[in-house]
Amino acid sequence: MMPLVRGLPFAPHPVDSYSIVIVLAVLVGWACTLGWARQAGMPVGRVALATTIVSVISLASARLHFVLNTGKAFVPAGVSPLGLLGAGAHAGGGIIAFAVGAPLVARAIGLPVRRLADVSAPAAVASIAVARLGCLARGCCLGITCGAPWCAPYPRQSFAFLLHADRGLVAPDAPASAPVHLLPVYFAVAALGIAVAGRWLDRRRRYDGQVALVCFALFSTSTWGLELLRENVPGRAYWGTIPQLTWTAALLTCAALFALGIAELGTTTRPSRSE
Repeated sequence: MMPLVRGLPFAPHPVDSYSIVIVLAVLVGWACTLGWARQAGMPVGRVALATTIVSVISLASARLHFVLNTGKAFVPAGVSPLGLLGAGAHAGGGIIAFAVGAPLVARAIGLPVRRLADVSAPAAVASIAVARLGCLARGCCLGITCGAPWCAPYPRQSFAFLLHADRGLVAPDAPASAPVHLLPVYFAVAALGIAVAGRWLDRRRRYDGQVALVCFALFSTSTWGLELLRENVPGRAYWGTIPQLTWTAALLTCAALFALGIAELGTTTRPSRSE
């Protein structure tokens, strides 16, 4: 059996292509939030401050979720597992921090909580769509093997190739891994579609907060479904017989649908008309 290298074949320095994509993703989310807040007639300066604080909190929480789920098995050499860049992140942890932190930060800065959520939720999902491109380039978030025309192999010495060679799915001298579901692409397309849907709904919302809740529900549900296509890799955390990431997505879906149902059935507010 070919020995599997420890962790993913990441660059051994703290600033690699994944880190650059994460920075780009944060900037995209930040710019979208400010642009849409300006269209909504919100104070851009205070929105910028709130967005910056929430972005740092969400990124740190996404990294913490990654570390708790994988330990140090997937952290490249020379990179702190708790640093904001360079190792990995899980969207579930970031979404939890966003849902909890954004209202607290908005209140502290004096911004309308529900309206800020409607503006920033599609931006946050768009940011995640960009971040998934880093996952694709790095070769993480690996999908299960697949024979469909849209599935594709990863190149030799990628994590997918090393894993498949170790499991006997390809020969050690094969030019590439077996074809797999390109899970980062699926996640990115779903996130981008949710961001577009959120912006479409914003001008048709029946109450402030509806856009954020719908985006939350769609994102959690799509993530839950796509997690079923994730490959079982060494070091993956389980709760019982189910992967921890699947549990997280399922619990977030239940929370999102419950909150959306309560809001749809019990809302008596009307949307603000500051746009």
